[in-house]
Formats: sequence, structure tokens, C-alpha cells
Amino acid sequence: MPRNGDSRPEGPAGTRGARAGVFMLEALRSAADILDVAIPTGFPHIARQLAAADRQSGADLQAAAVSFRASPTVVQAVVLLASVAKSMPDTAPLSWMLCEALFRLGAPKALHEIVEYERRFGSHTESCVLRGRLLLSAGHAREALAAFDESIGLGDDRADAWFGKGKACLALGAAAEACAAFRQVTALRPADPEAAFHLGLALCEASDPRSAADVLVDVLNRAPSHAQAWFQLGLASQDLGRHRDAIDGFAEALRCNPEWAEAYFNRGVSFLGLGDIDAAMQDFAAALAHDPACKGPVAQALTSERVGKLWLDPDAMMRDLSVLHLGAARPEPTTIDAGLS
Repeated sequence: MPRNGDSRPEGPAGTRGARAGVFMLEALRSAADILDVAIPTGFPHIARQLAAADRQSGADLQAAAVSFRASPTVVQAVVLLASVAKSMPDTAPLSWMLCEALFRLGAPKALHEIVEYERRFGSHTESCVLRGRLLLSAGHAREALAAFDESIGLGDDRADAWFGKGKACLALGAAAEACAAFRQVTALRPADPEAAFHLGLALCEASDPRSAADVLVDVLNRAPSHAQAWFQLGLASQDLGRHRDAIDGFAEALRCNPEWAEAYFNRGVSFLGLGDIDAAMQDFAAALAHDPACKGPVAQALTSERVGKLWLDPDAMMRDLSVLHLGAARPEPTTIDAGLS
């Protein structure tokens, strides 16, 4: 008979219930340790649902993990299940679920878990890609490139492996190799505007603005709200000396993101290229207002061989440019807040 309101049966079933209770507690502790955080909201609820699970049954745990994929707490659920299953033999599917979940959570231990998974079970195309993405986000571009190359070398022509390779090549300054990688991605994903955008970006880096502009125009025909594509099209047009097209591109980028300091700055550069000093100064002032770190680039853009100064104060720049634009005499140094000589 149950005692003290405890509905758990006695005997062997009760023993199993006690074991399930221990399983719950260990599962919560293990998941919290792997995540390196306090137990998140939702974990106790998940653990209660797993109270009847047999700790020795990896198949049951895997089935339970899969059943949680549609849950609002899916990532936490997978981590919870997989963290306990790690201690069981032959649990590659659950261990991989753990790697995926930690990656999605941005957990600090994600890379360690993937490396450990590959040590225990061997690498595969997906594990190499995930390892490469984590290495790249940590700033280890060369190691990331090796991981993406390893994935590609395993024979599965994955678009995400080529995409990661392209980004790693860009980070390493290998623009030609990046172009080749992103061309592979566009061949595998011809309808994906992001793949085409990154090809355009790589072409800009490879000093091929004409090809970049063609690719980016195609991207914008499919994704007219792609702010980064408008910005890159502005840069490509600028490199081609098409300042009016560049101004249009930066204007569209600013329509998508009105606080984009770099877009204001580059539009100002194109206004300068057209000789429109007033419009350039307005954009430079806007760039400085949104990001004071633009002072250096603005000062460089406004360097004058005639005056020989780098202007850092917006008011001083406006005064002196007006004098230069009107062909007046060189201003006295005491009237200028240059900051640099």
C-alpha cells in the first residue's frame, strides 16, 4: 500500500521508481554542469516526464529525445537527455544530439564536446562542419578551413562545408579561394540569395567589382530588402567610379538600416567624388553621430593636399572645406581644431 500520500508502488516497481528519481536528479545535475549554468526553467518539467525512463536503455532515451524535438524547450531537453546518455556505451546518436544542442545554445563547451565525440566515434561530414563553424567563430580561421576541407574530402558535397570554407578563406585574406568556394555553394544552392551574396562579397575582396556588381544585382532582384547586398553594391559601384550608382546603393542600405554609420560614411565619399561637398559633410556628420569611431576615416577622406591636415572636429572640417571649396585663402592654424598634423 502507498504510504503518506506517496503513489509510488512498493516492491520492485517502487525500486524502479526510486531509480528513476535518482535518474532525474543526475540528469539535471549533468545537464547543468555541461551547460555551465544554473538549471534553466523547464528542466524540472522535462525531468518529471522522464521519471519512468530506464537509465540503462539508450534506445528509450533516444526515442524520448527525438519526441522532444517539437517542444519549446527542445534544445534543453536534448541536452538533458544526451548528457546522461553520454555515460552509456554505444550512444553515438545521443552524443551527437548533445553536440548539436550545445552548438545551438552557444555553450562554451560545444567545441570540446564535438572533439570528444569525434575521438570516440570518428568524424563525419556534419561533425567536421560543426567543428569548423565553432573554430571560425572563435577566430581560428586556419583550423576552421582544415575542418571544412576535411568535410569536403569525406565525399559528401555539402553546401554548408563549401560555405564555411568560403568564409574561412575570406577571414584569411584568400579572396580567390573564397570565390571558388562560394561558386560551389551557388551551384548546389542556386536559389539561395545568401550564397550569391557571399560570392559577390568575395568578388569585391578579389578586386573584381564589375563581376561583383553583376552578382549583387541578381541577389537584389531576388531579395530587394537585403541591406548588406545594397551596401556591397555601393562599394562595387564606388570602385568602378560610378558614384551615382554607389549613392543609390548606400541610400537603399540606409533605408533598411537608418543607423548604419559605415553606409553614411561611404555615401559621403561618393558625394565627395561628385564634388557635392555639402551632401558629403551631411553624411560624414551623420556617420560621426551614429559612431564616433568614424572620426579617423572621415578625417582621412577629407585630407587636403592644399591644407595638409586631418580634420577631426566636424565644425572645423565644415568651415575649412567651405573655404577650400570657394577657393579662399588657407585658414589660420589657430582657427582649426585638427587634432593631428
